[in-house]
Amino acid sequence: MDLITPGQGLWIWQVGGAFLLVGYAGFWLYAMIDLIKSDFRAPHEKMMWLLILLFTTPFGVFLYLALSRNHKEKRKFQPDFSRKYQN
Repeated sequence: MDLITPGQGLWIWQVGGAFLLVGYAGFWLYAMIDLIKSDFRAPHEKMMWLLILLFTTPFGVFLYLALSRNHKEKRKFQPDFSRKYQN
């Protein structure tokens, strides 16, 4: 007696797993882009978060997204309006 036989129910698990994998890959890609673009208060924190993202999957992504806001430099909006409009 086979516990798992190919049939109609197996494709539901495969499609569900594919959706989870694509969703996780999206979160991971968003976290990596945010990590690259962000400035941190201490110089070693970017490397620390990179190592956490790479080696503690899947929990590292959610740790980064939840905890990294406290360690980032606040961006200041300082536009340069003194430049002339150029064509």
